[in-house]
Amino acid sequence: MLRHVQEGGVTKAEAAALFGLSRPTYYQAEAAFEREGITGLLPRPRGPKSAHKLTAEVMQLIEQNQQAGAPLQARSLAQLLHSTLGISVHPRSIERAIARKKTVRPMRASRHCRTAARIAMRRCAPPSCAVRPASRTWAPSFFMAFGKGWRC
Repeated sequence: MLRHVQEGGVTKAEAAALFGLSRPTYYQAEAAFEREGITGLLPRPRGPKSAHKLTAEVMQLIEQNQQAGAPLQARSLAQLLHSTLGISVHPRSIERAIARKKTVRPMRASRHCRTAARIAMRRCAPPSCAVRPASRTWAPSFFMAFGKGWRC
């Protein structure tokens, strides 16, 4: 759409209408492209990416005031944070932060690594069904022709 305006000599309103978008959407895309280049046009998740209010300092205060072995009192901890640091945090956010701190999950392999491992496991020696009687000729599979190996 941006290229259509720059090189095609079409107005911005016409280009937006041609692509089924509004003019303000065109201007947003244009600004994102000028600011970040082609990566500015890629979609990205919205909203907060982490618990931005629960910094290391805040978590240290929570850990100091939480009694060992006692049940979690998230409401009282939220009130304490509000009175001492002036931060308003929902009690459920405190509960989630403490749960995250307790359970540290091991890193998971990326999707591409898992897919490659699954494909590698499928490849093996020629399948028993590949053996044909001598009277009939047998041609390698499509995957063999393009170097993908035997598939079971």
